[in-house]
Amino acid sequence: MTVKTVVELDLVGYSDISRNLEENLGAKVVADFNKHIQGFVDAGLKAIKARRKDVVKATTGDGAILAFADPANAHVFGVAVHKAAQTHNATVSSAAARRLFRIGIATGDFHEDRGSVAGTVISRAVRMEAASEPGQMLIDISTFDGLPLEYKALYGQEEIVAGKRGETFPARRLNVVQHRSPDDGKPSEASILRDARPRQPPPAAAAGEHHPLRLEAHGNENYIHMPADKYEQNSAYTVATRFHLFTGDSPAILLSFSGHHHARGCVCLNDAPQLRINNAAVKISSDNATLASPYALPAQSAAFVGYTRRVWPPLTVMSAADCDYGDIEVCVRYRIGASTEKLVKWFELQPGGEMKPIAGGRDVPYLSDQHMAQLRNEGRLSSEDYDRLVGYSGDTRYRVAFSDNLSPNYLEVPDWQRELLRKLVGQPSLDDLRRRSGFQPL
Repeated sequence: MTVKTVVELDLVGYSDISRNLEENLGAKVVADFNKHIQGFVDAGLKAIKARRKDVVKATTGDGAILAFADPANAHVFGVAVHKAAQTHNATVSSAAARRLFRIGIATGDFHEDRGSVAGTVISRAVRMEAASEPGQMLIDISTFDGLPLEYKALYGQEEIVAGKRGETFPARRLNVVQHRSPDDGKPSEASILRDARPRQPPPAAAAGEHHPLRLEAHGNENYIHMPADKYEQNSAYTVATRFHLFTGDSPAILLSFSGHHHARGCVCLNDAPQLRINNAAVKISSDNATLASPYALPAQSAAFVGYTRRVWPPLTVMSAADCDYGDIEVCVRYRIGASTEKLVKWFELQPGGEMKPIAGGRDVPYLSDQHMAQLRNEGRLSSEDYDRLVGYSGDTRYRVAFSDNLSPNYLEVPDWQRELLRKLVGQPSLDDLRRRSGFQPL
């Protein structure tokens, strides 16, 4: 067992790009694309004069896992990868041809034996990568402590990264390149912050008219990051979303901000939110919604909001891959003057990172209110049982019918009602469950 600095890097949007390539051009083109990605890894290795066979421990299609003898080499490598991507992006005109990476780095005990690697430092590097943003490096505190002073000065303040099982890791963040398409005309995060104050009221608001807080999705910077074990049951994944908050003629006090991912109408098990406003971390209380300290938003201003959350599938038999795309529900509570308001917005996550506003969430694919009425009309469900069961939400009925391991929120359902719901859906196989539940990966 030796101490190593492990680097995990991931190409943003890989799943969409590779899927489109395979569907339109075949698997060989995807293999060529994977080689293209490894070219950026080679650029990083060239910067530190390292041989691939000495440090690359695994390639993952959309990136790689590497182990270095010291944090400084890992830092230089990561910066070089981002800079190589930036150089590439300057030569292309299409947003689809741009390349952006997320990089996580951790230092700790590392074991290697005949090509097999082990150590919690690997999973910690993966956590760092999952919590990083495109064009960034996120490093754990052990890595930061091992850096020279000139490198330490480049990183931001210490922040907390949540682990998969409730653990937390101190970390530091470095913005290497700005995440912006050179030809899409959309503002960069820096320009948004630069131009946010003063700002004219949105066109819908006339001069002197009260205008409440307004929430809009930001560009194509929204994504679901799938883990390496995305096809394993109950595997976790990360949802990262970006928004703008606009105020009108009156200042507002932001009290809470929460988002939930819904896969095919069924709310997923959302945990460990991370909120950033105007690129600064904002602490959230234990209820995963209320801000630890209210955040002041000046009148006629715009704030850039980044919201990232760790998520598990709604059913334990599902995998992360079953939950790709879906809907995002956002709830914002704020105060204007003496009045406390609540804003709820829904968005459909689109391929390519766009979020389209929608009126509300979709019905669960099975045992929705409409389906329950159909079962009653067909005589498969008595009117008495129907009246009892429709008192639960469709989401609750769906979980109870299809889950063996229920969270405490659903344990209040009496056993006989649980058995009735399961009887209504039968005993499907996993493949049948996915088919009937609409959970096919897109």
